[in-house]
Amino acid sequence: MPRPPFVAALAPALTDTLALRERLLLIAMLLLAVLIYWPGLAGGFAFDDFGNLVDNAAMAPDAVRAHFWAAVWSGGAGPTDRPISMATFALQDWFTGLSPWPLKLVNVLIHGANGVLVFWLTRAVVGFVAPPPPT
Repeated sequence: MPRPPFVAALAPALTDTLALRERLLLIAMLLLAVLIYWPGLAGGFAFDDFGNLVDNAAMAPDAVRAHFWAAVWSGGAGPTDRPISMATFALQDWFTGLSPWPLKLVNVLIHGANGVLVFWLTRAVVGFVAPPPPT
């Protein structure tokens, strides 16, 4: 059975090794993102953090441990309540408490991982980085 076109397009990006130039570009982009976001890690909660985390009784450490799924669905942002975001916050609350620094650090790491995925997808779909020269 042939693979769907989108799987065939992604396969090379997911299976072959990146050329040195592509690895360096990816590392440089990740380092730039970390340098940009690093100063913000020292800050406290802001904007919707208060309504969704700080003032949310379901996100209190004891409440998260007792009723994890209630914490996941306790967000008040939009019609869907952002359950994936709230799940990551609840997991972080479970392990590190409701401290802004670890919450922000994990979010930066999640954004970095998504940046890598976008890099691979872009490389596979539109050839953002030239393919390695033939050997």
